[in-house]
Amino acid sequence: MLQDRVDQWASGLKEERANHYKLQRDYEAALSQQQRDKEELIHLTCKNQQLALEQKRAQGEPKDDHKKQRAQDNQSTAKFKQEQGKNNKLQKDLEVALSQQHKDKEELMLLTSKNLKLALELKRLRGELKDDHKRQLKITSGP
Repeated sequence: MLQDRVDQWASGLKEERANHYKLQRDYEAALSQQQRDKEELIHLTCKNQQLALEQKRAQGEPKDDHKKQRAQDNQSTAKFKQEQGKNNKLQKDLEVALSQQHKDKEELMLLTSKNLKLALELKRLRGELKDDHKRQLKITSGP
């Protein structure tokens, strides 16, 4: 009966450890994705600034062919808006990743705490089992 309880606790401890390691891997993957998103965001921001400068420069230069200039302006504006949309999406993705990372960290801390409690309970039960075994040996061997 006590051995069954010890085995149950050991099984629970193994399961908690597996969950702990899975959460750790998920956490690390989220951090990696967050870093990639951050780098992409920086790249897109630089690209947006460059397009804005090109557009501003193009608006400031007098051109003979106004149609050509307008077409270039429209193209630059469209590119800028497209890049800005990508930038906004990456920013939202980054916020979602950070939120998930925070949730994963809290869950990891909770599972770590449970894992520690289970390990302590398992140690206690093993001690009880050992003590019971010694008492049984004393009883069966006699005085």
